[in-house]
Amino acid sequence: MKHHPSVRLNPYLFVFLLLGLFAIVIGCQEIKIPAGEIDLENRPDQEAWNTTIYLSQDGRQQAIIKAAHRQRYNSRQQTIIDQGIFVEFYDENGLTSTLQAERGIIDELSNNLWVYGGVVIDSPEHGSLKTDSLQWIEEKDLIETEAHVTLSTKKDLITGQGFEADPGLKNWTIRHNVQGQFIRDENDKKN
Repeated sequence: MKHHPSVRLNPYLFVFLLLGLFAIVIGCQEIKIPAGEIDLENRPDQEAWNTTIYLSQDGRQQAIIKAAHRQRYNSRQQTIIDQGIFVEFYDENGLTSTLQAERGIIDELSNNLWVYGGVVIDSPEHGSLKTDSLQWIEEKDLIETEAHVTLSTKKDLITGQGFEADPGLKNWTIRHNVQGQFIRDENDKKN
C-alpha cells in the first residue's frame, strides 16, 4: 500500500473561492428595477438650472422668467419649473411688476404660464397680490385665478375669491366674497 501525502487546503483560499463563486452567481442574475423608479418615456428632453426665458409679443418684451430648475418636454410642449420661479412683467413703459412662486408650468404653444405655491406679485405703483396659484395669459397680457387672494395697496387691504388683472395690478377685479379695509383721508374725499 502506498501512502499519499495529504493535501491541506488553505482556509483563506477556500473563503476567497467561495466569495468569488458567490459574486459570479449574483452577477449573472437579472437586475430588476422597481416600477416607477426609472421612466424613460417621461424623462425631460432638456434639463437646466438657473436659466432665463424671454417672452415677447410683436417685438415687445412681455416677461422675463428666471427658473432655478426647469425641465422641457417636447412631446407635451411644456416647460416645468419645479424649484423656484421669478418673473418680471413689462409693458410699453418698462417694468410693471415682479412675480415669485415655488413652481410653474409654461405652455409652449400659447406661452401661458401657471404658477403655484406662495405666489406673490409686487407692483411698485399698485401694491402686492398674494395667492396660492394663478395663470398669466400671454395673448391678453392678463393674470387670473379662482383661488383666494389678498391685495395690499398703499391704502387698502382687500381679500376675496377669484381675481383678474393686468400684470402691473393697475386694473383689477376680485370676483367673489370681497372684504377689506379701505383707508381714506381728507384728500381722497376731494378727488
